[in-house]
Amino acid sequence: MNDIKPPFAASFTQVPKPLSDHHYVKTPSLLAYDGTEEVVRNIHAQVLNEIAACEVLMKYPHPNIVTYFGCIVKDGRVRGLCFTKYPRTLPGRMRMPRPFDVRRCQQAIREAVEHMHRHGLIHNDLNPANIMIDENDNPVVIDFDSCKPEGAELSVKGKTHG
Repeated sequence: MNDIKPPFAASFTQVPKPLSDHHYVKTPSLLAYDGTEEVVRNIHAQVLNEIAACEVLMKYPHPNIVTYFGCIVKDGRVRGLCFTKYPRTLPGRMRMPRPFDVRRCQQAIREAVEHMHRHGLIHNDLNPANIMIDENDNPVVIDFDSCKPEGAELSVKGKTHG
């Protein structure tokens, strides 16, 4: 059976070492993994979608889009993607009792999405759980495994419930 981790390609960025506590390593979700070749292909597609989007966004950074550092590679396969780590999600921040500038947050998210669109990328899974909040209450868009170039057909079935 194929390894569920996709092969590393020369066009991908390999993460510089060492990693610190300020990094988050995202690994493929195995919730749907049942050993079939179709599921392996879907996991590969999600990881490759995310790498493709992140490689573009690495060239064109935006303060409200997560910083991508590259792929974690072992034995020629992508084991994870390395990003800046943030203290909380948007829903977590909204549950906190201190004031929060919702309009400023909405504007920053809008600017991040417009930035992606200017570079030909569509997120396809923008929801509160995919917005992190930094130490200064700035929103940061994350999770690009459903991201596609503008006009591309969606191939990953919806993952976000509700």
